[in-house]
Amino acid sequence: MVFLLVLLLAGEWVLVDSIQIGVRVGAGEHSDFQIDPKGDSLIIKLPESGLTSLAQQAVARAPLWLKIELADNLSKVSDSLQDTLSKIILSCDRKYLDEICFTTAHLAPQTLANTYFDPELILFNVQILYANDGILDYVRIIDFTDSSTVCYYVAESTASGIDTFEVQLPKEVYYWFIVHPKLHKELPAYIDPNTGNPAPDGYFWRDYLFNHADPGYPLLKDSMVGVKTLWNSKRNSLDNGALGKATKWIKTVMEFTPYPHHDQPVRIYHLHKGTCSVHSYLSAATGRTLLIPTTVTSAYRYNHKWNEWWDRRWIQWEPVNTWMDYYPYDHWGGGDNIPGCFNWRGDGYIWTTVERYTPVCTLTVKVEDRNGIAIDGGRIIIDSPGFPGPRVTAGWTGDDGTCRFLLGDSCGWFSAQVSTQIGGLPPTTVINNPQPGVHYQWTAKIDGDMPILKVAPENAPPGTSYKFELSLSAPFHFLYGTNPDDGDVFSQRIIPGKIDLFVCDSTNFEKYISGDSFRAPFIGKDISSLDTSFIIPTFEPWHLVITNEERVIITQYFDLSLKLYKYKIGVDERSEPSFKKLKIMPSPCCDYLRIGPVPKGTKISIFDPSGRLVTEFIAEREEITWAPLLPEGVYFAKFSFGKEEVVKKVVLIR
Repeated sequence: MVFLLVLLLAGEWVLVDSIQIGVRVGAGEHSDFQIDPKGDSLIIKLPESGLTSLAQQAVARAPLWLKIELADNLSKVSDSLQDTLSKIILSCDRKYLDEICFTTAHLAPQTLANTYFDPELILFNVQILYANDGILDYVRIIDFTDSSTVCYYVAESTASGIDTFEVQLPKEVYYWFIVHPKLHKELPAYIDPNTGNPAPDGYFWRDYLFNHADPGYPLLKDSMVGVKTLWNSKRNSLDNGALGKATKWIKTVMEFTPYPHHDQPVRIYHLHKGTCSVHSYLSAATGRTLLIPTTVTSAYRYNHKWNEWWDRRWIQWEPVNTWMDYYPYDHWGGGDNIPGCFNWRGDGYIWTTVERYTPVCTLTVKVEDRNGIAIDGGRIIIDSPGFPGPRVTAGWTGDDGTCRFLLGDSCGWFSAQVSTQIGGLPPTTVINNPQPGVHYQWTAKIDGDMPILKVAPENAPPGTSYKFELSLSAPFHFLYGTNPDDGDVFSQRIIPGKIDLFVCDSTNFEKYISGDSFRAPFIGKDISSLDTSFIIPTFEPWHLVITNEERVIITQYFDLSLKLYKYKIGVDERSEPSFKKLKIMPSPCCDYLRIGPVPKGTKISIFDPSGRLVTEFIAEREEITWAPLLPEGVYFAKFSFGKEEVVKKVVLIR
């Protein structure tokens, strides 16, 4: 056992508290991390989670990748509905857990809270999905540890013949366009086929279309017997695997004829008639029933709707015309060009897809307040000539206040209407005679004021008391928007996030809380990631504040690792009279140390590197022998006699 003697520095940083946390911060909210000098600790004040105890348990059970969205969506509904939804999550079969959590996280709060929505449908939807999967041969659900998707078989013609191979669907396409129970603007519910209204003894489309048939019509389930491929990669052909069979079934059970529209697939099937809108709703339901990822494509100013489905790309599908992977809509039927179209997601989010059907121009809209500050979450309605309307498409501004649209060319004009949390603008012509390949830009100035953080920089006063050491990451934020058709509010995760922060003393913190101007020696703006430290000069309740107060819609999410250090003063080695002849021998030594001379009654205290006292004893004579029973490591020996002290660092080497 060998001891090496070295000098102790005059002071050192000692870790006194730490946290590691992930936090959602809504628009206008902040998180406060305050130093408590009395307890050498952190006092944490976060925005209210808005979750009940059962909801917190449900979030804890959810797969890791769904926890944040699930917590965010549950916080937007009533406590009683939170508990009802959470009980489904907590009691469901683990095999269904990811699909149920996804659906709960991504049905709009307005849908979940609808009087006619039965929360048990969330479970039933997934049970029927798996039941249908057990019957279909061309597709199979594969379950991973915390997620699922499907694998399906595709046939393609090659030089040597027909090649059949297996494809794995991206999981986000699986959840949004197979699992999700809402197709368009209909309410997902148990529906009475005779009225189209919600009814306790009604049917849900995923079950009804697969397992029920009106007299004289083929059963969809029977139509899929023996089908081995999702499709055979053929254009406009019924000899096309499950896609061809689904197309033939829809053509058989539906008559294309004018009839009052209905949104519910159960009612549409029972009526067996309608034009393009109801055909697109039924086709979307049929596709998802058969585990074919499908969405509704709307071209309002072109008076048409059809579908797209996914096989390594979005592919056009219109069963009534036996159109598959066919893009005929530009000047279709001798009419005008298509000004725009968009796809639907079940929570109400839409995105433009017109670039697949016609040459396009680009329009970038920037929305600012009167001071030139970007406005987040502004909704922009794009319109043009055409029939019957009500619009071409819609979009929402992100954190930078911009939104980009792809729009059809050779249209007479495009207009934009803007609505934000601080004001709006009526429809304004922004493009005349749009040309393909041209990028148009328009800035909308709103006569209102965005919230701002009234902070100015200042120099920190001298001193060394505490230190913040932090690692901050804002990996994404949530953009919310209201769909103009059904009023649902979607939530879109966007990468990365941007968060603001500052460090200030208690006096300036009180000014900040009061809404007054204040000063801070450390300010960070629009931070996506940050690793830094900050010296706290005085022993008082300083604050680290992480804030999202300069947004009106967006919720930011951040991960924070924060360590609080305190500066502890040590003592330099010095030749005080009582210890001027002090020696520790032998050096190096084995098994024991001979220490001396020291005055009788000297207190010898041994500390580990964290400052914890590990042993202490009194010298009963001037020369002492000490055999420490300590593990290998670094220790500090402090010799105290009266007002005199000497401190030495000791490294034990085995």
